[in-house]
Amino acid sequence: MNKLLLAPLSLLCAWNFAFAQSEYKPIQFFYRPSIGAMFPMRSPSPQYISDNLIGNKFQKLFGQVIDVGFFYKNFGLECSIVLLPAQGSESRHSKFVNAVNLEYASEYYASVSSGAMYNDMSGSTDPQARGGIGPAYKVERNRFVFVGRVMADVVSFDTDWGTAQLKQKGTNELVTINWRRERPVIDCFTISPSFTFAYRVSRRIAIDLDVGSWLYRPDIIYVEKTTSAISGNATTKEYRSSHFMNDVSVGLGIMVVFK
Repeated sequence: MNKLLLAPLSLLCAWNFAFAQSEYKPIQFFYRPSIGAMFPMRSPSPQYISDNLIGNKFQKLFGQVIDVGFFYKNFGLECSIVLLPAQGSESRHSKFVNAVNLEYASEYYASVSSGAMYNDMSGSTDPQARGGIGPAYKVERNRFVFVGRVMADVVSFDTDWGTAQLKQKGTNELVTINWRRERPVIDCFTISPSFTFAYRVSRRIAIDLDVGSWLYRPDIIYVEKTTSAISGNATTKEYRSSHFMNDVSVGLGIMVVFK
């Protein structure tokens, strides 16, 4: 009998502890670094060889180095900068080589062992930066904090260049094929809704969980130029990739309350 009475009493005490009248002042200004993972829901489909020079060259892990929020009552403004470290070029190079083999092996000696050469000379190891600013709304219940926001962001990243030198089967014809962009850097406008759930372990520190989405549509144009080593004649083609992208992010961090 005592156990039956103790159970609801314990639940009641826990409820009162969690949602009792707040002993914390409303948050007006915070700094919120975090780390997490980014999961692309869709990547550029490899319709063309050049699409293999666009593929996701960044690691899934990210670091949110700057995130500050300013609030008046429940409404505020928040801005952030996120960095994603670049991967090595080996995986991108391998995909590019396989795509060239698949496209040209029937007419040309298109394997590495045949003497054909491939490169992605513009492969960058610089981190990808994502930054934005937008309105935010928060709800506080004692130790619990909920923040929702919609940011206007810019996603900037580098693309690779590619070259293949091939020998035509049954002839002495040698061709060089280049895949290039006028600008290796792509800047995309992004809408990024996200939510933060935080628990205040003290008046100045909270542990938070972030869930967000990055919505953007890159417009990427590659020019393919084929040049004959014997005649010097050159032909060009243009390939365009434009897909709606959605990257979902999940992160853990701390919220430092300054005011």
